[in-house]
Amino acid sequence: MPACAAINCTKRQIQGCGKTFHLFPFSRPDVLQKWVVNVKRDKWKPSKKSVLCSDHFDDSCFDRTGQTTRLRENSLPTIFDFPTHLQKDERKRKPPKPRSFPQEALVNLQEPLDNTPSTSIITSPSKLAATTGADHTYAVTASPRSVKRKLDSVHDNLCSVKKKLKLTQQKSRRCRRKVKSLTTVVQALSDEQLLSENGADQLAKTFSDVPSGIMERMLQNKKSGKVTRKTYPPALRAFASPICSSSRP
Repeated sequence: MPACAAINCTKRQIQGCGKTFHLFPFSRPDVLQKWVVNVKRDKWKPSKKSVLCSDHFDDSCFDRTGQTTRLRENSLPTIFDFPTHLQKDERKRKPPKPRSFPQEALVNLQEPLDNTPSTSIITSPSKLAATTGADHTYAVTASPRSVKRKLDSVHDNLCSVKKKLKLTQQKSRRCRRKVKSLTTVVQALSDEQLLSENGADQLAKTFSDVPSGIMERMLQNKKSGKVTRKTYPPALRAFASPICSSSRP
């Protein structure tokens, strides 16, 4: 005679006991695991002949339409008589204490409005925040949405400024490299005595685009392997005129 496997249950499957006994669902491992957990027997594993009596199931778990009472699919045992140390502590939480508002948060309107009796009105949360935080510089009275929009605008402006700064730094580096290259060209012309005594100063002061013009013509000559016959620009002609006039006897 199989006996119920539940703790503190002595029901046995005998004729006339008025109970139904149900085997553990080994064919459904997920449901079997839930049965074992609900039984709460430490270090115990059910066997193929282990059963639970009908006292541990709710009435909605049974199918009594046929001649044999059956358990519905995925039914779980939930009714047990556990000892004290296995019972779940169902103590209810204490309700929260009512919060007390300062007297400044309550505004009593004593003046009648349109011949209506005077009423006592409690300020809204936004007005309450503005009233209680008016004396503090760190109080934020704006809504979170408007603060978020301002933050996004500031972030976009910051990204734009960073981008402009990066472009300016790149232009500055290119200009420094160009000045260094032109300085080298002027120094080479001075070493080869292709400039007068004050020619270098004139290149650096008066004729700002002369070094670049000279360098471009020198690069073209180097690439083509012959002297170019291209007309000199006006700046180079104006620069060469005082040099040629000073070199004449």
